[in-house]
Amino acid sequence: DAAGVVLIELAPRNGGGFIPDLQQHLTGFDFVGNTLCAALGQPAPSPSPSAADRAAGTEFRIGSHVFIHSRTAGRLVRLSITDDLAPFLYQWHDMTPNDGWVRRYVRSDQRLGVLLLEFPDLETQRRVIDHPEQWLTLEIAVQGQRGVLGVTSEGA
Repeated sequence: DAAGVVLIELAPRNGGGFIPDLQQHLTGFDFVGNTLCAALGQPAPSPSPSAADRAAGTEFRIGSHVFIHSRTAGRLVRLSITDDLAPFLYQWHDMTPNDGWVRRYVRSDQRLGVLLLEFPDLETQRRVIDHPEQWLTLEIAVQGQRGVLGVTSEGA
């Protein structure tokens, strides 16, 4: 460039918050393993037959990555997930603090947990994700009051 040096980042990013786990579950492709092989100059492992079928478009799977968090700081009273979510639950990563004190969510290390979900269709995904009050109870005691539910969600 005539104006000077142009920097372009080429570093692969596999995502955090268990996103690579969900991607591998849904596609059968190990994004992290293949990234490491490429960085080390090693051949990437062949995908499993089910991954090849998925890559060929013979199977379409829908997932969501959901952060559970609180909009208020205080003492955790209760965090519960109903059995209604069980058919869609691939993994639950409980990150509730051992001392029971919850910080108001402003960044991802303050989440209370991560749900990795799989759905049979987009309609079911939207119905479930759009109404967390039907499957999640989060109670935070804040100076004698109860805090409000907070959930962030990202589809995968």
